[in-house]
This record gives sequence, structure tokens and C-alpha cells, in this order.
Amino acid sequence: MHTLTVNYFAGIAQAAGVESERIECEQSAPEISAVINALTERHDADFARRLRVCALVANGKALNATDRLPLPAHLDVLPPFAGG
Repeated sequence: MHTLTVNYFAGIAQAAGVESERIECEQSAPEISAVINALTERHDADFARRLRVCALVANGKALNATDRLPLPAHLDVLPPFAGG
């Protein structure tokens, strides 16, 4: 098993009820879509709704559903924000 540390910020942290959590993955480089599925299974519908609009970032790079993330890693989940 391979470990992924997920860090949540602002509203998505509130929806998750934690600022970070670790998940175990069977693959050493899972697709982000599989990570998203694993996270939504751990939390409620409000979390899943919020997660759909969040940016996922690892090593300073924004990720999309088809990207693979080599583990171990830290994944930052950032909700939309406004500002200038």
C-alpha cells in the first residue's frame, strides 16, 4: 500500500471535518479520478459537491482527473476563491 496525504483548505476543510487525512492506495501512481472517488466515499454529499469545484494541486502543479500522482505524495485541495 502507498500513502497519500490530503490537505484541505477553507470551506472544503470544513466540509471534510478535518484539515488533513491520509489514505492508502493500492497503486503507486493512482489516477486522480480514483483518488477523488476514494475521498467522496469517505465523506458526505456536501463534501462531494464541494470537491467537484476544487483545484487539486501536488508539487505546485494543478492536476486533472486523468493525471497520475506518484506516491507517497501530498495533495492540496483548494476551494474556489476570489480576489485580485
